[in-house]
This record gives sequence, structure tokens and C-alpha cells, in this order.
Amino acid sequence: MQAANESLDIAALAARISLPDESARRAAQALADTRAGLGRLGEVAVWLAAVQGRSPAAPFERARVLTLNAQEAGEDASALDVPPEAEPAFRAGLAAADAEVDGGTDLLVLTGGEHLGPATALVALLAGKDVASVVGHRPGMDDRDWMRNCADVRDTARRGRAHTGDISELLTTLPAPEVAVAAGVITGAAARRTPVLIDELVPAAAALVTQRISYRTSRWLAATQRTADPAHTAALDRLRITPLLDYGMAGGTGLGARLAIPHLQVAAQVLTEA
Repeated sequence: MQAANESLDIAALAARISLPDESARRAAQALADTRAGLGRLGEVAVWLAAVQGRSPAAPFERARVLTLNAQEAGEDASALDVPPEAEPAFRAGLAAADAEVDGGTDLLVLTGGEHLGPATALVALLAGKDVASVVGHRPGMDDRDWMRNCADVRDTARRGRAHTGDISELLTTLPAPEVAVAAGVITGAAARRTPVLIDELVPAAAALVTQRISYRTSRWLAATQRTADPAHTAALDRLRITPLLDYGMAGGTGLGARLAIPHLQVAAQVLTEA
């Protein structure tokens, strides 16, 4: 890993990210083709085989939830440190991913995020959406609140528009340290061939950032759920990721992360059953 006083070498990071195992994917697809009626569950099982590099896939032995909300930390979730500046935040995410994989984690679940304005602005910029189309009416928000929120997100997007070709500068200009930490986790995990479940808006915005680093990162990702936030939907659509769950829940609950892990564990076993 690069020393803290060295500039981030985005090209070198991108070069470390390879695609999931194609031979395992093909073998799992052949198995799935013999099992009628699996539907979406079969697609997930094939993805799991590819990211695990074996067919059929096996249940995860150590799934870990990393949250951007300190208050959600506990026995089943670890809080990520969020430095206030983008580059140190990205490095912190890289280090967190490395530490988890070194400790035996074989599935990371990334959730949370309190600063939704910069994440929404990033989605508008990187998914090519009009700001008004990605700003949702969140609980307790009236039309006047929505218009103020639109104006704030539009101002943030305007600051970043000139920097969409330079991810480091974009994250610094907005600023978006939570997105930067999450992007570091995703990039670090993909470089270590470890799948990541993204939950809620900020991790989804971070996934769009990592797609600019390397298109291969999105192949290591699955999404827990689609929340009612239109920015979240826009990000997932741009990533071409179909979420595992779609309960129409509002963002900020953290429930998607807890609900999706058992779903994946079932999917990991479905192709081994007679």
C-alpha cells in the first residue's frame, strides 16, 4: 500500500482490480441452467460463484458490516473512521478493507451515511441526471424543504461539474469525505477479490466513483435493497445492479444490510442442493 505522504496513484489502484472468475461463473451458470424456476436467486448464485472463484459457491464464513454511522456500530457492525478531507478518507477506506480481508472477512457489507447532499450531487453528476430528478421528499420534508434541498444539491453539483474527470479533485471540491471512505473500501475490497454488498445512498454514490477508477469494480458489487430515495435508484440503474431486496423502505434504517446477508447465504447454497 502507498505511504500516507505519497500521492494516490489511481492508475496503479485500477491495475490491481481484476474481473471475477469467468470459469467459475460459467460452471455455475451451467448448474443453474439445469435447475428450473430459480429465477433471480439463480442469478445471484452464479454471481457468488464468480466472486468466490468456485462453483458451486459456498456460504460466507465471515461477513462483516462496515457502517458510516457511528451510532450503528455494535456487535455486528464496525464504524468506519471518516477523516474530514477526501484523500485521507479514501486511504482510510483502503486500509479498512485491507484489515478486514487480512482478518479473514470474505464478504463486506457497506452501509450508512449521514451527509446525503454531496452523495446526491455526485449521483447527478456521474449518472447524468438532472438534480430535481434525484432529490427525494424524505420523511418530514414539505415542498419548501424540498426546494431548498434541491438548491443546495444544485450548488454542490455546480462546484463539482468541472472536476468529473478527476475523481480525487471532485471528492475534494464538493466535499464528500463519507463517499471517499466508502469508495476506498470498495476499491480496496475489489483489489483483494472480495465482494461487497452496498446498502443505501452513500455507498451507492461511492460505487459510481469507483466505476470511474475501474469499470471492473462494479462486478464485485451487489446491492442490498432499493430505497425510496430517487438518487439511490439512479445510482443503481447507472451501475446496472439489481438489488437483492425491494421493500420500498426509506433510507437510513440500516435494515437492508441485516436482511440481505441471510438472503446471500441461501443463494450460496442453492446450486448444491439436489
